[in-house]
Amino acid sequence: MLPRRKDNGGDPRCPINRKLKGVFFGVTLWNGGLPTISPYGSTRVVVPLKRLFDDSARLYFADFYCMSSRSDNHYITLVLTKKATKSDRFCQKHLIRLKKRKNVFLRKKERTYKTLQQANVWVEVFYTDEVDISGLKRYRTEVIGRGRSISGGIPKTSGCEICNV
Repeated sequence: MLPRRKDNGGDPRCPINRKLKGVFFGVTLWNGGLPTISPYGSTRVVVPLKRLFDDSARLYFADFYCMSSRSDNHYITLVLTKKATKSDRFCQKHLIRLKKRKNVFLRKKERTYKTLQQANVWVEVFYTDEVDISGLKRYRTEVIGRGRSISGGIPKTSGCEICNV
């Protein structure tokens, strides 16, 4: 999977909009497993997180938003970079760096990871490098919402009392 430029989806002031290239992954776990539904499309490829989230990776907080079509669902966007890359230097200047083992959104836990367990909150990771998915199995999944973005991105809801702080 090749990185693509981040669109204007989410908060219009998000520093990574139209600035970084990457690949989006949904990492939300439900009761320790993958959700049975997806807002990201009908095909799921499970990439072992250890391929991306190793000891040299850096994790950053980028965005918190909802969309008018699904305002009861909120999204947290994290950025995962390789240390000392151009993307990592950009994130150091513009985003909040998170500790890999001590944050509420996505943390390493021995040989696995944990995500925020909050109803109607989806955690997504924008990984800023290529991802080799050869040999990985593809699964069908039920789609919620559009299951895809639109040209330019889906903007956040302007009147939400939760994410418009």
